[in-house]
Amino acid sequence: MQSEPSVRPLTTRLRPLILVGTAAYWLLMLVLTHLPEIPKEYDSGLGDKSEHLIGYMLLSVGLGLCLSVCRGPLGWRQLAMIIGIVGIYGAFDESTQPLFGRNCDWYDWLADLRGCLMGVLAVLGIDQLCRRWRPEWFPPSTTSLTP
Repeated sequence: MQSEPSVRPLTTRLRPLILVGTAAYWLLMLVLTHLPEIPKEYDSGLGDKSEHLIGYMLLSVGLGLCLSVCRGPLGWRQLAMIIGIVGIYGAFDESTQPLFGRNCDWYDWLADLRGCLMGVLAVLGIDQLCRRWRPEWFPPSTTSLTP
């Protein structure tokens, strides 16, 4: 009698992609925010504060997904940790830009924090909905919704 092959849950299979993707995105953010001013022909047209908001929202979602697939359901402690890490990184990012011929603008940091808050709320919702509606995507020990 042959046993059925065990199929690893989706999040277990995607874990390396999520971890590497988030690390690569974070590294790309670090490099791009420290390049000299970008020529106008490459400007996104979104505006500086919108770019900060979107960039840091995506970083927060990536970090939240990393925690979710590695540590289990997201709770308020994990979200506070993301906000702290991203807030400190954003301050570091802004304060080191003058070393590379760019301007330090603390309003950019506030846009970073707004994006971070939007990202953690989004990833919390995604995590809870997926765990409720698709528990088979997660290893059995990580499907509980307790914080």
